[in-house]
Amino acid sequence: MNTEIFSSSGNKNDMLRSVYSLLRRYQLTPNKQLGQNFLVDEDVYSVIRDAAGLKAGDNVLEVGPGLGILTEMLLEDIQLDGQLIVVEKDRRFEKLLLERFGPRVHLLFQDARYLQIDQLFNGKDQFKFVGNLPYNAGTYILRNLLENHRRPKESTVLLQREVVERITAAPGEMSALSVAVQTIGVPAIMATVPKECFHPQPSVTSAVLKVSSFDTPLIPDADRGAFFKLIRAGFSARRKTLRNALANGFKIDTTLSSSILEKASIDQQVRPESLRVTEWILLYETIKKAYDGILET
Repeated sequence: MNTEIFSSSGNKNDMLRSVYSLLRRYQLTPNKQLGQNFLVDEDVYSVIRDAAGLKAGDNVLEVGPGLGILTEMLLEDIQLDGQLIVVEKDRRFEKLLLERFGPRVHLLFQDARYLQIDQLFNGKDQFKFVGNLPYNAGTYILRNLLENHRRPKESTVLLQREVVERITAAPGEMSALSVAVQTIGVPAIMATVPKECFHPQPSVTSAVLKVSSFDTPLIPDADRGAFFKLIRAGFSARRKTLRNALANGFKIDTTLSSSILEKASIDQQVRPESLRVTEWILLYETIKKAYDGILET
């Protein structure tokens, strides 16, 4: 599903008035340095809510609640049996969020880039992640969560469209980011969102991304560090062939990188962006088995 959102002016104007009212009441202004752009379109909220597919009893982590509009919807969906942990970096929103939700949510005022996932939900196994992520830190936040051994079962987030397209890219347009996410789960663009759906308007178009995590990631957690040494090396020189990129990234002779690709049955002239995730995994397993020293450098 990839749907452009074109909301009625009524939906947008009504919510914009509500946002203005909350900002005035609590004497708040959007912080550009923190990437604060408030979503003011009911139709987009509906897309996020539907994509998240929450049900009664779910454990949910929300990052970037802002004025709490999406927070209220999440609480309605998980009902009293569920638990909602909300992470907000900007303490200016503390009074607003406490007055709106009180004990119904567990509020954490900290930088979501450095969340200690193991300390969430009192050790409960599964949780889902939902958020309108800041443009300046959204990718870092998402990767931190997905690459943790206690990763969310599902993630539904609003990010800039360019990043979402990179995450969901197919062979021919792959990047280190798309490989990273696609070894953990299946990403999908649920909708693209024009900048007019925000206050203040950002300079870029956004998109709703959903990532459904695999029960078992394609790369074991214990191997992720070494695997991403390979990915970084492979994408160290994107305009070159993978043979030359590996030589550049690992600081090895092209004769050796050629031998590695031959052993993995990968075309010598292929470019990094054209390799499938399964081929990256095969290449990693080949290096780990026959050229393990390269991954230790």
